[in-house]
Amino acid sequence: MVNTTVAAPIPVSMDASADLSVSRIPLHGNDIPVILATVAQLARQFSSAPIIRQAAEEIIHPARNADAAGNAYKLAAWVRNRMIYVPDPTDLEYVQSPVVLVARIISKGQAYGDCDDHVLLLASLLGSLGISNRILGVKLNHDYYDHVINSVQYCNGGEWHDIDTCAKTGVEMPFYRERIVA
Repeated sequence: MVNTTVAAPIPVSMDASADLSVSRIPLHGNDIPVILATVAQLARQFSSAPIIRQAAEEIIHPARNADAAGNAYKLAAWVRNRMIYVPDPTDLEYVQSPVVLVARIISKGQAYGDCDDHVLLLASLLGSLGISNRILGVKLNHDYYDHVINSVQYCNGGEWHDIDTCAKTGVEMPFYRERIVA
């Protein structure tokens, strides 16, 4: 397994309280290290959005005190069960605002997006509760990095646990040949 640290993010910023009609943030290029760094930057930004924190609190309710593993599991299950995988257009890379995704899920019961949309939503929810997480690029179906997933650390210095919310309930967690860390 290869673990490599990635490049600087594309300078992308979006006000977490922005108009919800602004739903897609274009990522320029398809260089996985840049995409990972950009999505990680956006996750840090959106984890402070009040709607993200409120949604995370409602998802984990009722929660046991300081149960990071249980809370992470509840958040991942929520994203897995409410996000429907739909790929980006051919040769384009977009990522959707987690604020918009949460609003859509609250109003319609589900939202649509590809793996980076799943990852950004979960990373923002986890971050809003102070759960250590990172974003990984993985080699899933090709000899290049073709998928992104989350990884969480339940306690300081503990093991990292991979979470793939695109692997829906009843589907075994895929095997990833190599990983690159945001």
